Amino acid sequence: MDEQNIRRLEISTKLMEMGQALVKEGQTNKDYNLVQIGSFITLISGLMLDEKDLYLFGQICSMFSAKKILESMEQTVIQ
Repeated sequence: MDEQNIRRLEISTKLMEMGQALVKEGQTNKDYNLVQIGSFITLISGLMLDEKDLYLFGQICSMFSAKKILESMEQTVIQ
């Protein structure tokens, strides 16, 4: 395993721990937005280890952002 992959694994582990801590805190406080954020961080920690999956996830996020922008523009034009 090269140095870059070792570093990615270390960071992935830290993100996983952070995500799990946020999920637990959110569940304890019934803050379900915090639970979702924790789940997203956990997802990202796994994506860090696979370049193809990370790329595809980035594409999905870009499409979602474009959709939100178009919807916002549509609402502005309608008003």
